[in-house]
Amino acid sequence: MIASPECVYYKILLGDRIVGGVIVAADVEKHHMESFWRIFIEPVCQDRGIGQEAFRRLYRLHLNVKRWTLGTPESHVKNRHLYERMGFTLLTEREPEHVWFRSAEYENVLPQEERLAL
Repeated sequence: MIASPECVYYKILLGDRIVGGVIVAADVEKHHMESFWRIFIEPVCQDRGIGQEAFRRLYRLHLNVKRWTLGTPESHVKNRHLYERMGFTLLTEREPEHVWFRSAEYENVLPQEERLAL
């Protein structure tokens, strides 16, 4: 883990090999929320439950977070499926300024007990 005032960076390991990472933008002190800026896993390591386990570990590491938010390109169906499986609900689909793709924005406001059971 690497931390800065605005973000926390985690590496995702498979054995001793880095296969992905997570960047979390924190605003816990003020709003009890955090946003995932990025969660990524090497394509050859996808579909093995690694993303689900990464979410589970983050939920356990950040027990005081009441709201998680994240986004993904609308066309990334596998990402969207993972997010929904991990308790996120779709807020909006929009076309951000200066970006060529539509974005699907999600949030997870499940009670902590429910998040930990996913």
